Amino acid sequence: MRKFTNQEFANLTAIHKRVIEPPRKEMRLIGKMKRNEMKLESVDDGHSFHCFMRQSEEFQENFSIGLVYHPGEEPGSIQLLRFNGQHGGERSHPHHSIFHIHTSTADDINAESWSRDISKRPQRMVRISKRSPIFWTLSS
Repeated sequence: MRKFTNQEFANLTAIHKRVIEPPRKEMRLIGKMKRNEMKLESVDDGHSFHCFMRQSEEFQENFSIGLVYHPGEEPGSIQLLRFNGQHGGERSHPHHSIFHIHTSTADDINAESWSRDISKRPQRMVRISKRSPIFWTLSS
């Protein structure tokens, strides 16, 4: 498996992207979550991404917006970052009462025992922020 670097993740997050498949006009309700997504590609060098959007039907402050990278030469995808609103916890993750950001590090992705899916990683991967998310500035 290819080894990634933190600088590469920072560059992938920051490069300019264009929407190649826009989100649906209305989010789909699946279970208790409204869902949408869009496909993106980098403007200069053809990297492939998608952005997913989730929002609880019951609690609008419970949302998730993520940027996922699809490395062409590797199978699967890497969740570069995910912005979350307030949400209840699970056994492995405590309750989050404020906005927070999940980020990937190269060490964690390169470690074979780690999942590329941020939601399946230990909680130490979470950066807490009291500021509003600026998703498009950070990722496009």
